[in-house]
Amino acid sequence: MKYRNSLISLLSIAALLLLAPVHAADPEDLINYRKSVMRAIGGHNTAAVAIVRGQVEHEGHLQHHAEALVATSQMIAALFPAESADGDTDALARIWDEPEAFSAAVTATEDAAAAFLAAVNEGGDVGSAMRDLGMSCRSCHQDYRARR
Repeated sequence: MKYRNSLISLLSIAALLLLAPVHAADPEDLINYRKSVMRAIGGHNTAAVAIVRGQVEHEGHLQHHAEALVATSQMIAALFPAESADGDTDALARIWDEPEAFSAAVTATEDAAAAFLAAVNEGGDVGSAMRDLGMSCRSCHQDYRARR
């Protein structure tokens, strides 16, 4: 009886999956999602800089921002599918024309975010690690984002 109920449940789920409409993401939705993630990265970066510079007294939040920067930086590579190259975006065609170079720039940002988190966790040179992270972001924006 237990096996039969499990089999019926499994077959029901399979049927629902087969009947579900296949839906490709709209390019503008992909671009809007990318912009949201990038704004989140910018927000965590700006907040972390304010803490590191002593502009606000929320030292206890620094680790959370550093962890968020690591997590969101690891999303960047997936935010640039080919179908999101056209539309309301500042992303330059170089991203898709030079995928190896873009991948290296993304990896540099991921590594800088991880180094920043390590500095926060281990009591390292947080200021230098924050500066390196900012430089990796700036470098990528200079090479792969249209000037405003």
